[in-house]
Amino acid sequence: MLLEKAWAKVCGNYENSIQGLCSEALRLLTGAPVERIEHLDIQEVWGKIFKAYNYGYTICCLAEKETKPKVKLDDLDLFSPYAYSVVAAYEYDVEYGTARLLKIKNSGTQKWLGMFSDTSKVWKDELKEKTGVKPGDDSTILISIEDYLCYFRTTLVCMNYSEFNSKSIKGKHAFGESSLINISVKSYGTISFTVFQFNQKYVGRSESKEPSFIRFVLGKKRKAHELIYNKFPIKYIEGKTGYSEYTTITDYC
Repeated sequence: MLLEKAWAKVCGNYENSIQGLCSEALRLLTGAPVERIEHLDIQEVWGKIFKAYNYGYTICCLAEKETKPKVKLDDLDLFSPYAYSVVAAYEYDVEYGTARLLKIKNSGTQKWLGMFSDTSKVWKDELKEKTGVKPGDDSTILISIEDYLCYFRTTLVCMNYSEFNSKSIKGKHAFGESSLINISVKSYGTISFTVFQFNQKYVGRSESKEPSFIRFVLGKKRKAHELIYNKFPIKYIEGKTGYSEYTTITDYC
């Protein structure tokens, strides 16, 4: 109850605190950056999820009815829209190729009825033993990466590793202007940069306070010997655009 009151105060009132995204909760509870993975390329999505799982990051996903209109989520007993937690990622060699599976925490009463469910014909005893999923256990869902991309639209990765440190810079500029921020990184490791816009949850919902379109570009200053081959002093790393209230780019240096 005390936490609920504190959250309502942050949001301005109880009405503004209704609903929300798991990415918002993860970011506010941990202070760690949250990366949003759009389900566009299966290899990229699997690679990022598998790496995040091995790093011990917190992974969430959202079931959406719009992802595969020919098959209703109700027929597979998935509740939509609903946030799920990805608790494990497995990659096994099987007789028909490589099985890439995700174990998803089922917090409700839903039961997965698709491939790798209790009634699925492709379900092998060997996989049951390796994944630790027991017959009749509805607390977890085991799903292939192919089905995952069909029935879940977005994956959110909270990079909450134990040695995480954060710093923030508050900025403001007029529409159409841009800011150049120079940051010195003194040690090697994973570094994430996140651009936050205001959240209507905190300032009150209003059509006049919609998020702006942003362009976020991350670059790295070239070293002296690199300028011999490329005269431009900044090396491009990654760029993102959109209306999102937060945008994260992660680099490994």
